[in-house]
Amino acid sequence: MVKNEVVYTPEWLEIVKLAKNVELKKDKLKPVFDVWVNRKIEWFLFNGAVGVLYLLKEVFGKKALNEFINFVLDYLDNESTPGHYYPSTNIKTELNKYCEAARLFNLDEYLTGIKSLMYEKGGKNWQLQKEN
Repeated sequence: MVKNEVVYTPEWLEIVKLAKNVELKKDKLKPVFDVWVNRKIEWFLFNGAVGVLYLLKEVFGKKALNEFINFVLDYLDNESTPGHYYPSTNIKTELNKYCEAARLFNLDEYLTGIKSLMYEKGGKNWQLQKEN
């Protein structure tokens, strides 16, 4: 009989392998980023912004909506020009915080997933499950 021999369960051995996995360490920001993006897109779609776009399209037509979207893109593109969008300190903080995590994120796949969930559930309630 060997005295003081440590025997690990299969679960502990798996945890040790995961802890040593370099890829796992690289992905540590991705879940937080997913939730952040989800909240921003959810707000945009269901709390006003898309509603304004819909009103513009219905009242002025699709051509006018496209003109408005081009106006907004120009407004965003020229932050150094007076009268154009200038990001607040909060926006700059969020931008710096999430730029690195964005490299791990595929927006096209994410939007495809949202579209699929919206069609399956008939619109709203496609949101990510809330953490307990």
